[in-house]
Amino acid sequence: MSAYLLADFIAACSKPGEVVPTRGAILTARTDFGLATGTELLGFVSSGGLEQPTLISTKPWKNNPNPSTRIDVDAYAFFSGTRFGYIAFLRQPATTKWLVKSFKRNTEPDPRNLSMLEAFRKKGLIQ
Repeated sequence: MSAYLLADFIAACSKPGEVVPTRGAILTARTDFGLATGTELLGFVSSGGLEQPTLISTKPWKNNPNPSTRIDVDAYAFFSGTRFGYIAFLRQPATTKWLVKSFKRNTEPDPRNLSMLEAFRKKGLIQ
């Protein structure tokens, strides 16, 4: 079960100052998705760029600056055209701001490819 409503996070991405991407998220958004700035990253999310988002996990934030207050991180897999992506975000209760912790190409096998490979195996086209 997710800690946050994905729709709330996506809506916040369209509001200036509500969501802050980390430097690491901006860097991998640039290299993996061609999104040059944090503003472009947030515009991508708010305009429906996360196709078929699927919750991967909800875990406590490892780098929480205030460990006495639990802050969870939601991680999602998504598609963007032919790209398979990963986004992780949290909401900082002290400021009520959202933080995009991670935004990158998903290194897990693309399930669309796995299902295609399985279909080929069933037809005896590959081993």
